[in-house]
Amino acid sequence: AAQDHCRLVEMPRNARFASGKVPQAITLSAILPNSELEIVLSEVSGKVIREWKKTNLPVRKSTLVPLRLPLLPDGAYELKFTSGTLTDFDWFRVGDLCGRGADFDQRGYLRNQGKTIFPIGVCTPSEEMDALRVYSQSGINLIASQLPLFPAMADYMHEIMGKFGLRWISWNSWGFSRRSESETVDLLLQSREMLRKDPGFIGFLSDEPAVWALPVDNFRFYYKQMLRCMPEYLAWINHAPRISRVSTEPSQAFSVVSRFSRTSDVSGLTSIPSLMGIRITVFPTRRSPALATIRTCAVT
Repeated sequence: AAQDHCRLVEMPRNARFASGKVPQAITLSAILPNSELEIVLSEVSGKVIREWKKTNLPVRKSTLVPLRLPLLPDGAYELKFTSGTLTDFDWFRVGDLCGRGADFDQRGYLRNQGKTIFPIGVCTPSEEMDALRVYSQSGINLIASQLPLFPAMADYMHEIMGKFGLRWISWNSWGFSRRSESETVDLLLQSREMLRKDPGFIGFLSDEPAVWALPVDNFRFYYKQMLRCMPEYLAWINHAPRISRVSTEPSQAFSVVSRFSRTSDVSGLTSIPSLMGIRITVFPTRRSPALATIRTCAVT
């Protein structure tokens, strides 16, 4: 209810700074439950780079906190903010796309292979050749595949997506389970190697984690490892259409759902109109936890 938070104002879309472009003078925007704020900058692997302690800050009022970062090479980083009962995080990557994966242009629209696209997607498609041809001819340009990711499947998707001019996302429910750090890193690096030759691959989808009352720490952990091991790809969390309920139903309260959204590059909401029988997912930027700005949309 107090909307306590702390976040980096200068965070770019997709939480990605280009190589050598991380600003040293930054600003934190916060509503804090305590007059003291501790800040820790570290690599996502855990190595601490710098720590700060700010005092005499306003309590439960909007405030801006200036900070100066050291020079940061390519890599993945965490900012951890602690103030009284609040523990909050920001994560970002530094580095260029290297011709693969996806990011966003300055307007917030999805971009792949240097081309801005308006994604119109199917979330539970058939991956049969003739079905994909029909999708493509109907104006669909994005597939959320539920096929398991292994070398032969990755090769197949690469071939047919290229044939029909489609991009694709793997619906792999990332974060639903928790492995050790070494197991997770190995799995992600293997996946990256399988997808290396596929320029049309966008990223990974996890659906409705808050409704399943899963630990948000699972998603924080997995998102950090994705930034570390697969920095060119997007992490997408889609939410159930029940997030406006009160906090007496914590798995469906917006204050809970927004915590999951912070652990992703793209967050969205599935709305199911009862008479129309269609699902519409909107993609807000993850930088707006309370009131989202709609940037792109997928009709499924």
